[in-house]
Amino acid sequence: MEEKFSTEDAVELHAIVHGRVQGVFFRAGTRDIAVQLGITGTVKNLPDGTVEIYAQSTRQQLGRLLEMLQSDSGPGHVYSIDKEYSPPLRSFPDFRVTY
Repeated sequence: MEEKFSTEDAVELHAIVHGRVQGVFFRAGTRDIAVQLGITGTVKNLPDGTVEIYAQSTRQQLGRLLEMLQSDSGPGHVYSIDKEYSPPLRSFPDFRVTY
């Protein structure tokens, strides 16, 4: 597991993931990758079949998360990701699957 990021380098990612991402352990896989990268945040299913991610880390680590989610060995089959970066808007103690 990588070290937690410095809060002064932190950015927040809000992402909506489109594809075959529900019912395939996508949220658990996302959590496992995020924990491995030292990223904090949440992941949850949305009623429209997409998955919502809020994540905080450095932009580089968040980019790695998105790359790993979209890779052939990623958890599910991602068609596209809508993403928006901002300064951190909240504090996450860890990375969790939420409902």
